[in-house]
Amino acid sequence: MSNLPGSRHSVPKNAKCDIHADRNAVANIQGETDSFGAEYILMCQECYDEYKQESRKPDISDCNWCEAKQIAVKPRRDYEEGMSGPVYYVCQSCIDRDNARIAEELNDRDSYHGDGNWH
Repeated sequence: MSNLPGSRHSVPKNAKCDIHADRNAVANIQGETDSFGAEYILMCQECYDEYKQESRKPDISDCNWCEAKQIAVKPRRDYEEGMSGPVYYVCQSCIDRDNARIAEELNDRDSYHGDGNWH
């Protein structure tokens, strides 16, 4: 499972809302995600509108990487663990550091031209 929590997926034909069983589902949102797969939440329009409103608010928790306390976090994977690896909830500072590290590694890799020399 390479998608992250909050990803939107197609709604199965004739699917009903997980909360309101008498209503047709209009959205299928990926919920909890781990190395075994993901849970999906089928939502009617009312539930989906509420979800969109709530998802605009930052997710406040402890950062899984730097352990900063009660900070805004986002779901993220460590690309070295694979894009189907565990999902971490990390702060923007950790995301920025990780992106800079990845960019540096890619620049270093791009400097090698395969002829045994670095350019």
